[in-house]
Amino acid sequence: MNMNMNMKTTLYLLAVISICELPHLALAVTSGYTSRQAMFIPAASPVVTRSSSSRTANTNAEALSFARSQMISGGYGLYPTATNTAAASPSTSTSTQLFAKKKKTAPAATKKIQVKMLKHVSGTGQQGQVVMVTPAFFNNKLRPQQAAKVISDEEVAEEQSEKQKKDQEEKAKANELKDKLDELELTLVRKAGPEGHLFGGVGPKLIMSELHSEIADDFLKHKWVKVSEVLDAEDGKKIKHGDIKEIGEYQARINLLSSSDGGTTISAKIGIKVQAE
Repeated sequence: MNMNMNMKTTLYLLAVISICELPHLALAVTSGYTSRQAMFIPAASPVVTRSSSSRTANTNAEALSFARSQMISGGYGLYPTATNTAAASPSTSTSTQLFAKKKKTAPAATKKIQVKMLKHVSGTGQQGQVVMVTPAFFNNKLRPQQAAKVISDEEVAEEQSEKQKKDQEEKAKANELKDKLDELELTLVRKAGPEGHLFGGVGPKLIMSELHSEIADDFLKHKWVKVSEVLDAEDGKKIKHGDIKEIGEYQARINLLSSSDGGTTISAKIGIKVQAE
């Protein structure tokens, strides 16, 4: 009868404990009522026993694999050495050698094209000059502005040949004019005061106008043909700004031909006599 009472009591307590959701007390009751509160003991991790040589080999392999992945992701590479290729025992670790970090390959240079400048473009070239530019610069800027055209090596050689021929003709003409102008004397009659001071003076522009009237030659109409300086005939001193202010005798140097590349320069010196009306 006592046994039945104990069983009933046990079942009653289990029902109460189940309702109250206190599983740790249930464990205590079912274990013989030795404790009012049971202690939770986590499951122990499995223990794997390895030999020292096997554990070392696996550790080295894992470390090598991790290092290789890190090096590859960082831009480095590994290559085998003599130590790697030799058969290694499990107790010895393999060695690797590190490549230098790979340099970024520079993009290939864009091939330039040869063009002739049709007008001046700052930073690119003067009119008539042959320069090398990138296709993008030509297509995006020079061609839309009609500032240049593509020219071949053969066309450049042909133009240079024509230019040399033209330069020789101009040089011969300039020397011919020089011989004429060196013997020429212009007489200019201007209003002057009692002491010989001119009213208005005589400048380079007036001298060239009188020269065109004296010698009818289209060569004198070139923009480079101009008065470069005016000198006093007596002492050879240069007249400031080339403006003659008094009656007297003078000399004017006329530039007939000059080369932009420092070549031949041809000039003539004409005589000028300024008289009062």
